[in-house]
Amino acid sequence: MIVSHLRYLMSLTKNDSSNPVSIWNPRYKRNVYLYMVIYGLLGFATGVTNNTLISYLDLTANKVVTGMAMYSAFSSLLLAVLLVWIKHIGYKKMLLLVSILSVLSLLVFNVTHTFWLMVLAYIIMGTGLKYV
Repeated sequence: MIVSHLRYLMSLTKNDSSNPVSIWNPRYKRNVYLYMVIYGLLGFATGVTNNTLISYLDLTANKVVTGMAMYSAFSSLLLAVLLVWIKHIGYKKMLLLVSILSVLSLLVFNVTHTFWLMVLAYIIMGTGLKYV
């Protein structure tokens, strides 16, 4: 099965006029490759920062780390509510609000070690990162 997929991918690189990939504008090809590189770098940066946050929370409030799956689910639910309200509030206002709340929640991590405040900050930060 993998071999058949590789053969198909190799057939896409042949220069025939019936193949839409072979007649792409070189500018579009470059943009696709550049997008893939940027997407990979952003994924790498997100992974590093998320791992750092988890390590920090494991040291300061390890009960937060044990419930992260549930808190991520809460942040997804909050994101769904925000997406319903976006029509009434506006995208720019919502983006500004979520960005400010994300920064404030990161500051809460540094200022306090209270369990429920850190949980709330993680939920708000997770919502902001998923939204943006």
